[in-house]
Amino acid sequence: MSVAVEMPAYAGPSKPTSSYFRNRYALQGFPCSNSFIANHYCGSSYLTRKLPTTGLFKLLSAVSNNCEESSPISESSLVGTCCETEGIELGWPRLEPGILEVSQVAGRGSYGTVYFAQERGRNDTVAVKKLSKTRSKVRRSRVLDKLRQEVSIMQELQPCPQVARLFGCYEDFDNGYIVMEALQGGSLFELVSSRPVDEMLLSRACKAIVEFLAACHDSDILYGDVKPTNFMFSAGTDSLRAIDFGCSQRQPKSDRYFSTRSGTPAYFAPEVFRKCYTLEADMWSLGMSMYQIITGHLPWWGDVTHVTPAEVMEKVLYQKIPYYESEWRGYSPELLDLVQNLLVHNPANRLKAAEALHHPAISLSSPSKKSSWRRQPSHVNEADRLAAEFLGAFPEDQEDSLWLPA
Repeated sequence: MSVAVEMPAYAGPSKPTSSYFRNRYALQGFPCSNSFIANHYCGSSYLTRKLPTTGLFKLLSAVSNNCEESSPISESSLVGTCCETEGIELGWPRLEPGILEVSQVAGRGSYGTVYFAQERGRNDTVAVKKLSKTRSKVRRSRVLDKLRQEVSIMQELQPCPQVARLFGCYEDFDNGYIVMEALQGGSLFELVSSRPVDEMLLSRACKAIVEFLAACHDSDILYGDVKPTNFMFSAGTDSLRAIDFGCSQRQPKSDRYFSTRSGTPAYFAPEVFRKCYTLEADMWSLGMSMYQIITGHLPWWGDVTHVTPAEVMEKVLYQKIPYYESEWRGYSPELLDLVQNLLVHNPANRLKAAEALHHPAISLSSPSKKSSWRRQPSHVNEADRLAAEFLGAFPEDQEDSLWLPA
């Protein structure tokens, strides 16, 4: 049996707040969610998701100006109001029709997609990273803060030549859009997995990454997701640049230690699993990347298709890194020494970015250096690569961390 309940008419302040409505109706036993209040005062049941607080304020202000419950706001005007005010949460320009013309998908990740596109007023093709403003089990405000931080850090590092050029950003109600240069020369992983690897090329690539990390660390920035697929070449050149700053963090001013786990678990340093780490965690990830490039696989596994993050943590925390002579034969002792000094469990003894720049394997990586060997192509299983990239998150981190493995 249904009972008709007469709702109290609005008789509050000229500029009502959500607290006013919630307190008033909660005391009378009525529901007090944003969606309930909006539905009641709009006279419409179409609204299926809660209005953000600022949208609720605008809606309630309009109601108070009318001062009559019998004159509800129409559905079309409410939609227009939401679109006008709620789409701009990041403070970025609104993505209007015709600004970006998408040509094709360049790549996909857990929380976003990268497209090649044409931006109005720009002749060259750009890459557009489309990122959702919502994440499962993560507060929307937290996601928005992460998006702002990603762009802010990328802007700060623009003087570094190893960083992809940032052209701008846009937003709409559901997504943020980061526009950057389109690097179409392939990722570091794609390059080394598709043809014989020359140590000279590998040393130059490693030098570029170390220079990039040194720039990050000099600015007290943790890159947070060093892996081969996050570094792309410009087409027709060996210019290597970092492309994804979704896991980057600024070092806390009151404490040199980070506590939020963010990135790709397969490349985590031991201390990241313990949620107490410093900038040197990036150097471990570089060591893991170099190990993967040289051997064709990550340590401990030839195939990581069914490996879980918990199994990765157990190996990283308690097992020694295996170095098999057959896999390192033909590489210089200097390169092996560099990797071994990056994959040191104690971060205090691990090679820092500024120190790595002077390591023989990097400091001698000039075009005049001759390589006396060529290895056979590294046949990396595609399923193995994808599994390494998309190892899942630890459930306990879902609330306080964004895991962006792509």
